[in-house]
Amino acid sequence: MTEKVHLAVALDRAGWHPAAWRDPSARPHELTSPRYWRTLLQTADRARIVLATIEDALAITDRFERSAAPGQSDGERGAAAQTPGHGDADGIRRDRVRGRLDAVLVASYAAPATQRIGLVPTVTTTHPEPFHIATGIQTLDSASRGRAGVRLVAGASAAERANFGRRPVGVDALPASGRVEDSPEILAAFGEAGDVAEALGRLWDSWEDGAIIRDAAPGRFLDRDRVHGARFEGEFFFTNVAHVDGGFPAWRDAGGPAER
Repeated sequence: MTEKVHLAVALDRAGWHPAAWRDPSARPHELTSPRYWRTLLQTADRARIVLATIEDALAITDRFERSAAPGQSDGERGAAAQTPGHGDADGIRRDRVRGRLDAVLVASYAAPATQRIGLVPTVTTTHPEPFHIATGIQTLDSASRGRAGVRLVAGASAAERANFGRRPVGVDALPASGRVEDSPEILAAFGEAGDVAEALGRLWDSWEDGAIIRDAAPGRFLDRDRVHGARFEGEFFFTNVAHVDGGFPAWRDAGGPAER
């Protein structure tokens, strides 16, 4: 019996190679246009790609990318920043595409223009609140009629932490051994991501099927008995709210296999 092959595609900027935007076929002037991403997803949809992930981050630099604060020397910034035209006093390389549109919003924008493809935006679990993630992904699930997913990325880079100003310590590099077990920061980040995933599941499950009844005559929009609090108390946060009505989107942890 012949087994089917299911293909997925991971979308990021002009491509995953840092110099992809310089290829003659690239369209770097369109990278900040929602239509560009809609066209890519429509093309993947027509090609029968099963799902597409959309990369995102909470800083303009990439995770583990070397950067430095203003005022540091070339030696402190590293060899990449010493290349003429490639670096500046802030340690950010100038020869790479910078900035992204919000992945969840891009997926929601493209959802009505696609038919089959699963839409899986990337979400960092360190700083956004679970309720906000749940709302965004549930909105995508409604817009796509059940084709939403989420790719959870654990931890936050130094640049991402600086953008929020809440956490002085986080994941800045892989341990020299290459084993995540040897990094307390990475283990803590995955623990927090696990808590976020658990909270998301409880939020999405807090409304039973048929909770919204829309009965105008007696003035009953929902059946209160079918709406439940999504209580979760973990090591990193606490939540006790009810969430919006809808199905259960799929998710994928960037560090492991799909769990749902």
